[in-house]
Amino acid sequence: MMNIQLYTVMVLLMCAVLFSSLTHSSTVETNQQELLESFEDFAAGPQLLKDSVTKETVQRWLEHSNEVSRVWNERLNSAQWRYETNISQENSNQLISVSIQSDAWFRKQAKFSRLLLDHFTFDDLDMKRQLRLKSVTAVPESDAIIRKQKVFQQQMSRTYSKSKLCAARKCLSLEPDLINMMSVSRDPRQLLWAWKGWRDVIGPSTRDLLTNYVHLLNIGATDNGFNDIGEYQREKYYEFPQWIEVLSDQLLREIKPLYVELHTYVRHKLSQFYGPAVMKKSVSTIPAHLLGDMWAQAWGNIFPIVRPFPSNTKEDFDTLINNQSLTPTELQQKAEQFYESIGLNPMMPKFWRNSVFKNQETEMDCHPKAFDFHRKRDFRVKMCTSDTATTYDWNVAHHEMGHLEYYMAYRNQPDIYRNPANPAVDEAVGDTLAMFSSTHIRHINRLSQGGNDKHNYERNINLLMREALDKIPTMIFAYLLEKWRWRVYQGDISSANYTQAWWKMRYDYQGIHPPLQRTESDFDPGSKYHVLADIPYIRYFFSTVLQYQIHEKLCQVTGRNIPIQHCDIAGTKEVGAKLLDFMELGSSFSWPQSLKRLTGTATISSRPILNYFNPLYTWLKNVNDKQSNDLKQEKKSV
Repeated sequence: MMNIQLYTVMVLLMCAVLFSSLTHSSTVETNQQELLESFEDFAAGPQLLKDSVTKETVQRWLEHSNEVSRVWNERLNSAQWRYETNISQENSNQLISVSIQSDAWFRKQAKFSRLLLDHFTFDDLDMKRQLRLKSVTAVPESDAIIRKQKVFQQQMSRTYSKSKLCAARKCLSLEPDLINMMSVSRDPRQLLWAWKGWRDVIGPSTRDLLTNYVHLLNIGATDNGFNDIGEYQREKYYEFPQWIEVLSDQLLREIKPLYVELHTYVRHKLSQFYGPAVMKKSVSTIPAHLLGDMWAQAWGNIFPIVRPFPSNTKEDFDTLINNQSLTPTELQQKAEQFYESIGLNPMMPKFWRNSVFKNQETEMDCHPKAFDFHRKRDFRVKMCTSDTATTYDWNVAHHEMGHLEYYMAYRNQPDIYRNPANPAVDEAVGDTLAMFSSTHIRHINRLSQGGNDKHNYERNINLLMREALDKIPTMIFAYLLEKWRWRVYQGDISSANYTQAWWKMRYDYQGIHPPLQRTESDFDPGSKYHVLADIPYIRYFFSTVLQYQIHEKLCQVTGRNIPIQHCDIAGTKEVGAKLLDFMELGSSFSWPQSLKRLTGTATISSRPILNYFNPLYTWLKNVNDKQSNDLKQEKKSV
């Protein structure tokens, strides 16, 4: 039998030859295939004996596995891009095939990483972190189970992306058609038609698919030592799973008083606008179709109905964006100009050449998404912008480009670290920069300047109301959606009561009710993209809180002594430098360590967001307390 140490040396020599061949090989495809095949031998190389596994051996293995994982991530993202921009059976089959192959490889990598961690002590903290991150997986042991997972997920994704709501010879897609209708219509019958219609075309056809899919996900989780797939997700993305659950509950308790006041005020205004036939006085919750959003998660579109000071309209950001009449490409150029002004990177040539800014002639998935192709110079965005950009498009474009700035910043990290500190931080960076871009537009158009004290106070309350309508309900929605899903994963909610449990949680946490009776066949949670696309949603809860932490810190970097709500970072290169110093880390440190580097604190705190909205909270309490006893009673039901 070959001496183990000799075998290890031979493996290392083989790797040296391999890396040399990668430099001189004639085609990228050949290089990649050789690399993937070589790992089969190398993964089994160092037999787990103390006299054959050295720090140098493991380091070479890490370097090699990072390059192989980069290749798989490149292939996976390329296949995902082709499918999402052209939903065809051929592209679906290719994506499933690549996903199955990559999952099998990452499963093998995780097993070997766990063996190394279990049998050896590493004093090199970076090496230990890489192995720990590589060891966390929920890929099933059975390749047949992997295939079934991919097929079910593709069926749900395809149903969501291709579904349309048809009437009078015209078929409407979710984005941008139905989203725009829910945003601007004030006809309760039309809103109900869109709300019910979208759920009719999505829910019944995906309910059983999700049930089967969750079962398969849990098989993969238990195969790898987790109780369920939710526990795996909390471990993989947040590293401290039990603490994350406790932290989310704590933050919700701290945010809830602001939400209760906002909900009470909004319900009163909607009652005045729609009257008792639509807003029944005996019901203290709000019908889900009247809040300007398909899912009643972001309420900003009903701002004209609930504006605190109707005569003070100078902060009307929606009108300002609409009046610019930006094309989809011009919108992206505006976003790039803002990011460059603070010292961040311009978009690369392939972004402009290959991104998709508006709906194509082919069937495509219109959910906005930023892509890192793991090639260092290929970063793209996919979204279905309206022909003339709306406020929604403005926020999405700046948000998605914020993702790309993050991806470009850490592109030189080893592949295992080519991820954000955690998904919530990733979303928070995009949201914070989109928020700053909106403030800057108001400033350059002189909408935040001039006026007497009374006028400025009213304008500030209006601005805070517009922002709170989007941010605060979204937090509550994100929390309850993920809690619902975790309970599904744990088996506490079965397929027999998906919809009942969903609406109970929406009632209890959000004070929302369905506009008409729902049954289990409706499967209303399936109307949300992230449920069927298997995208964890707690990130949006944490990201909203983090956004205001980051916002506060970057405002301090500017050195300007102005109210936090009017902070404008445009043109301040020091802000970009502070962000790059943080974003370049990727996931090479734990997220609390990375967060401390950016904000000075290692935990997620509600203090900045509550401080930011405190003037509005005070105003809401005063207004609500002056109302009738009926209105005060409503606050107790949320």
